[in-house]
Amino acid sequence: MSIDNEKFLKYLNIVNDFLSFKINIFPIIGQVLYAISIVLSLIRGIQLISYNHPWLGLLVIVACPILSHIVLEVCLLFFAMVDLLREIRNALVEKKQ
Repeated sequence: MSIDNEKFLKYLNIVNDFLSFKINIFPIIGQVLYAISIVLSLIRGIQLISYNHPWLGLLVIVACPILSHIVLEVCLLFFAMVDLLREIRNALVEKKQ
């Protein structure tokens, strides 16, 4: 019975962290959006190639995933900074005690 209580308390801690914005879900969502953007750019590039625009199609196939990756990295940079600031704050709080 105590194992079930421990699992339940662990679940409640995760839910509490999620609701208080201590857990970032954007990195996961960003990876999914990045995968979707790659698939869509491949589809659009193939469409452009089949509509007699081969250079534009190749440009879309090459450039769109690169630009999507750069945008995602910039967004993830802010979340990495937040995580680092939390670690610094926690270390300072522990040092005071």
